[in-house]
Amino acid sequence: PRSGLSDFLLIALGVMLLGSACAAAVTLFEFAGRRVFEWALLLPLAMPAYVVAYAYTDFLQYSGPLQTTLRSVFGLQGRVFPEVRSVGGAAWVFIFTLYPYVYLLARTALAERAAQLMEAARLLGAPLARRIREVALPLARPAVAAGVALALMETLADFGVTSYFGIQTFTTGIIKAWLSMDNRLASAQLATFLLALVVLLLQLELRAQRRMVDLTSWLLPFQPMPPPAMASAVLIHAATLLSLTIWNSGAVLPIAAKLVLGGT
Repeated sequence: PRSGLSDFLLIALGVMLLGSACAAAVTLFEFAGRRVFEWALLLPLAMPAYVVAYAYTDFLQYSGPLQTTLRSVFGLQGRVFPEVRSVGGAAWVFIFTLYPYVYLLARTALAERAAQLMEAARLLGAPLARRIREVALPLARPAVAAGVALALMETLADFGVTSYFGIQTFTTGIIKAWLSMDNRLASAQLATFLLALVVLLLQLELRAQRRMVDLTSWLLPFQPMPPPAMASAVLIHAATLLSLTIWNSGAVLPIAAKLVLGGT
């Protein structure tokens, strides 16, 4: 369905933007806590998507502690936030649990492959914006494509989040056709189509990996990475805020929500 394709593209765009932005922030800029965020931004990979979905639902639903507190403090009526168990909520969960695939590959590409060229461009007088646009982004593009492909494969294979949110996807359709409708032929057809999509994404990921090798094969394998750029105060604060916000959304908030709800 068209809506399913648009949601798929939304997840791809979300993980691409978040992963690339985080990789650029911790690789190209120096700010307080950068070394901590460099590894803390990987924490969502340790949390299954369905666990994050449970945490967000319990914390943000109509009867959850956040909406209940807001209604009692500010005298609000009705629902404060949109329904969490929706297509948009599922896309939110997938984006904030799968962006580390893009972040890890893009961070590696920027740190190991783009650092020398970024330093050369700086010595030639190129401003920071031009160095990022014309040097860093083209070199990181294959890594970003590979990370997006991995994230989309995880999304296609997911059953926990979509089942809990009541969303019809390929995976839930396969289970429903097999167990509920007792139609093994339809289940096999859906599974075959899903496998074809995964193979296509895998080929795109392998092609992106080959491009990464081709683009950087002439670089020396062992060269120390120049220190991250000291940018203006606005960019430094923006990089810090970006890293802190994404880390909180992907790891801290779900863990805190389960701890709060587990103690009540």
